[in-house]
Amino acid sequence: MDTVVGEMNSQGDKEIYRFDMSPQTGSLGIGASYHPSMRQHQKMASELTAFLKKLMKW
Repeated sequence: MDTVVGEMNSQGDKEIYRFDMSPQTGSLGIGASYHPSMRQHQKMASELTAFLKKLMKW
């Protein structure tokens, strides 16, 4: 992924970013078929929101 972002940025597309969420460990529960639980989804949403706020200067 870093290579793809770097290549696109070097070609002038500065609107390509990489964001990695923290690993899902199961500590917040696990949903059906090992999908994220509601609590895990909330954590993921908070992480993504913080990234977007910084990126967009909100």
